[in-house]
Amino acid sequence: DYSSAGRCAGGAFTPGEEWTSGHDFGEPEKHCCECGKPAPCVDTPHWRNHYGATCSLYEAEGHCRDGAFLPAHEYTAAAEFGSPWKHCCACGKGRGSPPPLPPPPP
Repeated sequence: DYSSAGRCAGGAFTPGEEWTSGHDFGEPEKHCCECGKPAPCVDTPHWRNHYGATCSLYEAEGHCRDGAFLPAHEYTAAAEFGSPWKHCCACGKGRGSPPPLPPPPP
């Protein structure tokens, strides 16, 4: 296995062992946590914004899907709405930064 062989540790390839990644080697970076497989996203337990909306509601109401805010719903990412991008997988939890706001109307 990649970990015991010293090819991967701590979620990354050991320096010099990157050649063992990719399709020809079975893509361990997609299948092995020690080689960088992302941990599954989990919504922040019991999170609600101050309006009472949950992560499930954000998705059900069509504000977010597949880790992103849907067009014309970007405003719901704001701190005013509890910054759901920090708490909800459907809204981008784990991506490290808030979604970009749309440009102002002309």
